[in-house]
Amino acid sequence: MSDTILTFDIGTTGNKCTLFDTRGRALASATIPYETEYPMAGWAQQDPEAYWDSVVTGMSRLSQEYPQHTGRVSCIGLSGHMNGMLPISAAGEPVFPEIIHSDSRSDSYCSSIRERINDDEFFRITGNRIDSHLSLPKMLWFKDSYPELFKKTAWIIQSKDFIAGRLTGCWGSTDYSDASLTCVLDLKERDWSDRILKETGLNGKKMPRLLSSHEMVGPLNREAASLLGLKEGIPVFAGGGDASCSARGAGIADCSTAQNYIGSSSWISVLSPQPLLDRGRRIQNFYDLDGKHINVCGTVQCAGIALDWMMNEISGGSCDYRAVEAEAALSPPGAEGLYFIPYFMGERTPHWNSNLKGSFLGLSLNHKNRDMIRAVFEGIAFALKDVVSVFEENGIEIAELSLTGGGALSPFWNGMMSSIYGKPVKIPHAPKQATSLGAALAAGVGCGIFGSYEAAAEVVQFERSASPVEADKEKYRNIYAGYRKLYPAYKALSDVLSESRIS
Repeated sequence: MSDTILTFDIGTTGNKCTLFDTRGRALASATIPYETEYPMAGWAQQDPEAYWDSVVTGMSRLSQEYPQHTGRVSCIGLSGHMNGMLPISAAGEPVFPEIIHSDSRSDSYCSSIRERINDDEFFRITGNRIDSHLSLPKMLWFKDSYPELFKKTAWIIQSKDFIAGRLTGCWGSTDYSDASLTCVLDLKERDWSDRILKETGLNGKKMPRLLSSHEMVGPLNREAASLLGLKEGIPVFAGGGDASCSARGAGIADCSTAQNYIGSSSWISVLSPQPLLDRGRRIQNFYDLDGKHINVCGTVQCAGIALDWMMNEISGGSCDYRAVEAEAALSPPGAEGLYFIPYFMGERTPHWNSNLKGSFLGLSLNHKNRDMIRAVFEGIAFALKDVVSVFEENGIEIAELSLTGGGALSPFWNGMMSSIYGKPVKIPHAPKQATSLGAALAAGVGCGIFGSYEAAAEVVQFERSASPVEADKEKYRNIYAGYRKLYPAYKALSDVLSESRIS
């Protein structure tokens, strides 16, 4: 019997290989790490061959430890980190390392794009800002820096697309969600933008064919099947970018519930029938796995990574999250008047300002360690409340949020978030598996296990929930109002710090 869904999630730090049953339950999982290279300041790249090696190693581990499941694989789903730039030859060989999302080497190309297409027009076409962390500037940098290698490039793809090619031998495809954050896609036309290709001088033939995430790239070929210990012919589906996969894995089926992913960075997204063209260009728009709906998304640059900083630097390297939370709970809402600003790496939504710095504001001699710890939890939640506020300013009323990622494992923090957001939150039974589960659901839709994405969402089970504490909700409403008033002065201070290189 073939009733198991296999997924490969090509993350920033490693590949999570997971086997799911048809009710969305993870049967087995193995995570295989790989390295990121930082050859120069602001550069971040990865060897695509390491992605494939992690697939082989991960599958070998699953086969050894869970042979009863690996012999029942019915289909394969894929997910991967987005915003990258991976050039390959017609034979599928990497021409250059993948330049990943966090790379900013192409920053100067943003200005050259603006000289040809202004910010408002670009946003109308792509639903996204001109930003060096997205794919288009990276492509232009590569084209100018390595013209001979660019000539050898048949297609420019994303991380999970490379695995699809290796599994099937069918090269040169991507899905709509990944295509969206290249910023070469016209969201309205659902195709590569002639205007952007013309103005930037990119060859449209190097852009891959577009598929919905539940469409099949091809069958598992003989070579890959032999290497992975699987049956030849298993259908391999296009899959999606990690942000789109995690939304469906969080059980999102309509625009009333938002996903709040809380990892190193954090984002809040809702499904919409059309892009949200915010006048301040504060949010991002990218396609859902179905290739029809749009994920409207706001991102906070430093969330879990700021919490990790607090654990290491304020709590003395403590690995006991429960003890740290217990100490934070000794401080009242508002942390005795102390604000934490989590802008360690600048900020995206709503400010889109790379000059911003992190800090504590309001420190006095009465503040204790517990106040600083609580302020960190609250400051990250206030930054996320800014995203909720952008949605509300644009007429999107979120009824509740589904929390995923590592931050969803903290009942203390989740309850605080609910009171700060002023909305109930719910936590799936496996919040750290949402991305892999989303890839599994797309593959399940593709091979007929689920009749639709709406039906697939019903397999997502929720473990617990939290509602706002009314007294805390009112306190946080006033505290958050103060947090928002700080920004104009804080922006000016950050500019001074950047200019003088005091950081």
